[in-house]
Amino acid sequence: MSPAILIDADGKVELVIGASGGKRITTAVSLVLMNKLWFGQSLSDAVERTSTPCANWCRIRQIIIIIIVVVVVILLLAATAGLIYYFLTKESDQSSGGPYKREAVATDTPQCSQIGKDILNANGSAVDAAIAAMFCLGVVSMHSSGIVGGGSASCTSSRKRPIILCDLRESFP
Repeated sequence: MSPAILIDADGKVELVIGASGGKRITTAVSLVLMNKLWFGQSLSDAVERTSTPCANWCRIRQIIIIIIVVVVVILLLAATAGLIYYFLTKESDQSSGGPYKREAVATDTPQCSQIGKDILNANGSAVDAAIAAMFCLGVVSMHSSGIVGGGSASCTSSRKRPIILCDLRESFP
C-alpha cells in the first residue's frame, strides 16, 4: 500500500490517496498525484488518464516481447538449419582424416599420426602402425609416451568381436 496525505500551507487536508495490492501501485499513485497537482485535473480525470495509458503500454510491451521472442526463435532455427546443412554437405578435411572407412591413427602430434597412417597405407598391420607412431612420439613428444609416458589402445577384429580396451598409463609400485 502507498498512502499519501497532502495538506496545504494552512494545514488543511487537500488530498488523501492510496491503493492496495498490485505491482504498479506506487507508479499509479504518483501519476494520479502529478495529474491532479501539476496539471490541475479533477480527481476523476486524473485517475482515468492514469489507468488508460498503462493498459495501452502493457499491451504494447506484450506485443514487443512476442515479436522479440519470435525473431529469436526464427534466428535460432535458421542457425540450426545452417549448421545441419554445413555438416551434412561438408567435404572431408584430409589434414585431420575422417570419415574413417577402415582404420584411423590418432596421436597428440600430426607428424606421428601421419607416420602411422603411412605404415597402414604401405599394407602394414595395425600393430606396425602403433609401434611406428609410438617410436615417433618417443622422439617428438617424449613426455607423452615411452618409459614414463602412457597411452591407451582399443582393438577389435573384423569378426565383430567385442572391443578390447587397454589402459597403458604409467603406474608406480
